Amino acid sequence: MSNPHPTHRRIIFWWVFLRSPQVTLASFLTLAVIALLIFIIPQYASVNNGTLGLLSGFIHELFLATSPNYILNTLFFWLPVALLTLNSFIALADYSQPTWQRWQNTPEISWQHPLAHRVEITTDPSASLQHLKSNLIKYNFTPHEIIIANDIKIVASQNRLGWWGPVGFYLGCLSLVLALMGSHYLAQSNYIQLLPQNSQESTLAQGNFKLIKVDDQGRLGQIEYTFQNNSPQELTWSLYWPKWLHNNLAILTEFQPMLKVSATNNQGQAIRLMPIQEDLSPDEQIYLPLNDDPVYFRISSIGLNFQVIPQTESEYNVQIQQQNETIPAINLTTKTGEPFKVDSFTVTFTLTHQVKLMIYRNETLPLYLLTFILLIMSLGYSFMRPPVQFWFIQESNGQLYSVAEGFKSAQKLQQFIQLLLESKSKDLVVKSEDLDSSL
Repeated sequence: MSNPHPTHRRIIFWWVFLRSPQVTLASFLTLAVIALLIFIIPQYASVNNGTLGLLSGFIHELFLATSPNYILNTLFFWLPVALLTLNSFIALADYSQPTWQRWQNTPEISWQHPLAHRVEITTDPSASLQHLKSNLIKYNFTPHEIIIANDIKIVASQNRLGWWGPVGFYLGCLSLVLALMGSHYLAQSNYIQLLPQNSQESTLAQGNFKLIKVDDQGRLGQIEYTFQNNSPQELTWSLYWPKWLHNNLAILTEFQPMLKVSATNNQGQAIRLMPIQEDLSPDEQIYLPLNDDPVYFRISSIGLNFQVIPQTESEYNVQIQQQNETIPAINLTTKTGEPFKVDSFTVTFTLTHQVKLMIYRNETLPLYLLTFILLIMSLGYSFMRPPVQFWFIQESNGQLYSVAEGFKSAQKLQQFIQLLLESKSKDLVVKSEDLDSSL
């Protein structure tokens, strides 16, 4: 037979490479890293035109294709998805029909499963085929005897359903691809920020959320949820622990420590306070996000600026200065819950938390469930009950040609053949424990 054309060899090489489990594993690992990055890097659904005011055309599209802040729209995400799709289609094209043939009672010996090991032994038989059949039946194999010309062949199998494991796995991969594509176009989400005793409406969840309280450690939150006009229900939530609310997933993504500031005059009337941060609004009670940096606010009616520097979880250094001065006029230390006086005003700090809640709706969630079932069941069954296929052929010259194939190591398959070919049944009984463990 002539050697295949170089182009044909290259096609075969890339076909086998793209079908390989290594490509499948690389695709899954890449998607897992991307999923981790989504939780680490802030993601945006659309581009801020102000940020990209000078970008247009190809540069704009290149930004979308490479920016980590829009990772679900980038090549970093869609290239591994495309690779997994191609890998799954090629694997299914190669595995499906031969796996169906393996499912039959008398599979052909000419095709070897690419993921299976095969052992071939030619011996002078010390045991008859009839004795082999009885031994195979003893160990839960189903033997079938075939006579072709002068050759007598016994075909035996065990756990044949396990041959469908790779097919089920790659069907699960395609289900995952469909779920990811559906999520890209159908998924909706919005974020709600809740302060204690404040409520926010979510059109996606079709209801209102109200933060009742957060525990002292900032790990558990009690939130009241009212769906449409129904009675409110109180839910206890942990960070990143999802809850299912009327076809939506609701996830607490952040507990942000906040410093609640309030001030009253000598008559007990609340004073309007003005936070220095641009994204915060003036109010009689303001909430300042706490971290290691100082926070600022102002009492405009008396022209005083406040700088608050966290010292511990409950203790703060407060520096107060006139608006037109650079040196603080007052420097004091206070604790949360302990009011302090400035001129004719009383200022109180209270430690509280802001909760960030993500509402997520995705019509393709059943596909993710199907994916999980297919992947777990196919892998689990193939590894826990691996299939084994035997061919014993009594050739016309008297020799016995034995072939074993399965998702077990070649060493165990060879040990299995050798044990079955033992001539004395008592030896098989003695070594039955070894035979069972080799399966």
